[in-house]
Amino acid sequence: MGLSEKTLISAENLSLTRSGFKIIDEVSLELYAGDRLALFGPNGAGKTTLFRLLAGLQEADRGTLKYGYQDDDDSFKKSSDKPRFKPRLGFLGHDIYLYNDLTGRENLNFFGELYDITGLQSRIEKLTERAGLSLELDEKVRTYSRGMQQKLAICRCFLIKPEVLLLDEPFTGLDSQASKFLIELLDDNSSAAVIFSSHDIELGYQLASSWIILCRGRILDRSQQTSSPDSQDSPGERAEGNSQNNWGSQEFSRHYQELTGQTAARLQLDGNDRSSTESLGFDEEQKNTGKNSDAEKSNRNERIERLESKTGQKPDEKSCSTDEITNTQKKAERDQKKNLKAKRYQKNNLEISRPRSRMKFTRALLVLVKKDLRLEFNTGQLSGTVLLFALIGGTIFSMSFLPGQENIQALFPGIYWFTQIFAALLILNRSFLRDTENSCQEAILLAPISRETFLTARIIFNYLIFLFLAIIISPVLFILFEAFPFSAVHWFPVLVLLVNLGLVANGSLLAALATSTRFSDLLLPVLLLPVLIPLILAAVEGARLFYYPEMDLASLYFWLVFIILYDAVCLLVNFILAPYLLKD
Repeated sequence: MGLSEKTLISAENLSLTRSGFKIIDEVSLELYAGDRLALFGPNGAGKTTLFRLLAGLQEADRGTLKYGYQDDDDSFKKSSDKPRFKPRLGFLGHDIYLYNDLTGRENLNFFGELYDITGLQSRIEKLTERAGLSLELDEKVRTYSRGMQQKLAICRCFLIKPEVLLLDEPFTGLDSQASKFLIELLDDNSSAAVIFSSHDIELGYQLASSWIILCRGRILDRSQQTSSPDSQDSPGERAEGNSQNNWGSQEFSRHYQELTGQTAARLQLDGNDRSSTESLGFDEEQKNTGKNSDAEKSNRNERIERLESKTGQKPDEKSCSTDEITNTQKKAERDQKKNLKAKRYQKNNLEISRPRSRMKFTRALLVLVKKDLRLEFNTGQLSGTVLLFALIGGTIFSMSFLPGQENIQALFPGIYWFTQIFAALLILNRSFLRDTENSCQEAILLAPISRETFLTARIIFNYLIFLFLAIIISPVLFILFEAFPFSAVHWFPVLVLLVNLGLVANGSLLAALATSTRFSDLLLPVLLLPVLIPLILAAVEGARLFYYPEMDLASLYFWLVFIILYDAVCLLVNFILAPYLLKD
């Protein structure tokens, strides 16, 4: 099978259960280049969860998810395992995936560099000009209105020239002009495969080439793309024509309301049991009687007509059950899809290039660290806070001791590292929390980088902040306590560099775990301080050697080697556990 003949996304029997409720129940779909699949369903139907499963932000309990350009037997396990697919996937969720403290231009520059887009500045200018954001592009995103933020999020999504687009309620907050802008972008990217959801049933139906109705995590009804392979219409025109082959948009809206309404009524009769799969489907005979009998007959006749139009043969109405009709219809749809597949790609003459491999490790690190430094430059949130905390702590401790006390040099190493470590706790937690704002961390994990790269970049940034803190606070504490290590001034920076590395390695790993919890500010110290006991012991004992009348180099070498081994183990653990971190 040729490369272009493979599906871009193939999901089979995806299921996800949480707290005993089936959020996604046996959902299957396939997506080819040029397809536009509309996902309809009431609130709580599982649409957003399905998007997250398809994007790799969550993992299903059961089922398989295969991406294009993979071997047929290569099933989906973790998003970080498939970096080659990521450059082609654009995801627009309920969150805007933008940093509030960066300008619109800085946000687009960051994501464009993360995907290694060529001609980035020119593409940013063109997209934002069409979106009407040129004048506000150099202002911080937090000053934007909700509609402007949504338009900038759309620009971010299309900036990477995706081959697959997952759009969860993309028209939210958009006026008519902005909605037109989004529709034009979809037409411009005609070769992209698109899945989108919308509560505007008529608009979504007109834009789609096929559709799915989802309720309580299960597919109630679906259509098949029916356009001619020889058609030369744009995807928007083709989608509208396909929709009108079956129903008008208003007729489909009535069908949707009736279908979801009947399901809701049966759920009430079943005691609102969300785990009851029997009450959700139209795959078996409806068991209701009385006022629902006419609806049953109408629905049955409609299915027979649709099956006849696809197969060219009329089934035996008496002997053919609804379940048999459905199975036969699905088989006919699969056969039709196989026949259309080669023609569709041959007609469009799509030259879908194999996606770029994972971005080079060093370049990805540079892009991520530069973003963090830009955030810090715009806000000064971390450096200013920790410096103030460290200075206040050092000043309070200095008030407890008189200058020149004999035991000050014995006590100073413990005071010094206490001040450093507790100031560092503020850095570690907040550096990760900034990425959780507007779910920006998810957008980074969708990029063609590994989680090891993301965590390494965070370690580097935190280490730079720690060194900045040490450079500023160390002279202040030396002056306050009159405890400058004159006899070992060249060894003290070595000790600080090594101890801070172990502190950052441990702290970044545990902060990544703690930020996914509700009480991250309290959990991080509880997790981190016990792990730091060996490092703190070595740091204090090593620093105390500087204040003895004669330097004991053998003891100093012992503690330095101990700290180096500790740092190496911590960094190794980071790389081993990184693929399992930062999950939903």
